[in-house]
Amino acid sequence: MAECKRCGHCCFYWDGEKVVKCKYLVRHTNGLTSCRVYYGRLGKIIGKRVDGRGVVCMMRSESFYDYKGCPLNTGKQLFEDVFKGRGRK
Repeated sequence: MAECKRCGHCCFYWDGEKVVKCKYLVRHTNGLTSCRVYYGRLGKIIGKRVDGRGVVCMMRSESFYDYKGCPLNTGKQLFEDVFKGRGRK
């Protein structure tokens, strides 16, 4: 079974104007990441789009995208390709 690399790449979302980091994502000095609210994260509003709609945390398998180098990829389009050059906040 594939295991998360804790890279944090899937903890970003498109808000309608730019790519935004989840407010619960923590980057550690060793380069790995973790979630401040991991056990209560599913279904939690993690941000808002510019149109006012909330962004909800979901299981990685439910994501609309795959992420470069992620062992949990399923053949979906890559987030980085779709939002390339649109910047991260």
